[in-house]
Amino acid sequence: MRTPLAWIAALAIIPITVHCSSPDYIEIDDPTAAVSPTPRGSATSSPGPAGDAGGAGSDATNAPGDGAPTGDAGDCPTGDAVARAAGHCYVLFREELEWATARDRCAALGMHLATLTAASENDVVRALVPTSDLPFTTPRSWIGASDVAVEGSFVWVTGEALSFTAWASGQPDNGGEEDCATIARGGSWDDHECTRKHSFVCERD
Repeated sequence: MRTPLAWIAALAIIPITVHCSSPDYIEIDDPTAAVSPTPRGSATSSPGPAGDAGGAGSDATNAPGDGAPTGDAGDCPTGDAVARAAGHCYVLFREELEWATARDRCAALGMHLATLTAASENDVVRALVPTSDLPFTTPRSWIGASDVAVEGSFVWVTGEALSFTAWASGQPDNGGEEDCATIARGGSWDDHECTRKHSFVCERD
């Protein structure tokens, strides 16, 4: 003899109707819950609170520095990680390039290497830095400061002077002709040889 089946929750019977309108969607009629159908193989996420990217007022499109490709964030080009703050967008590219090549890659996208003019902006960008940057012990990404034109006088690729800095202790030290700036996940800056290869962060104002 067949026994009727019912869903039981908290000692109450809740009617549930399942619609299988296509192989990719499953809809559940449950008066106690709102469920949006999601195609099989896709993922959804809810945006975190402002500032999750590490800086006040930031709006990260994906988990910072996790390397997962993202969709556009407004008018931001697609990259490996994207964040928005104060009307600017920042895109991490995990491809490791020399500083000048990274600068040119940003320019080709209508962007520039990140110019960090406040602590809050520094926090947004540092959170995009990848967690791995072998063979370097401390993961770093290129930003847009260099003293290539005048030794010891760092300027941004936009021509602006550095009104804000976050140099690590003892930096910049120009060790081995280090003329180009990097940022670590901790937020500190260090000058590296421009011919080293790192990931890089582009910015659109």
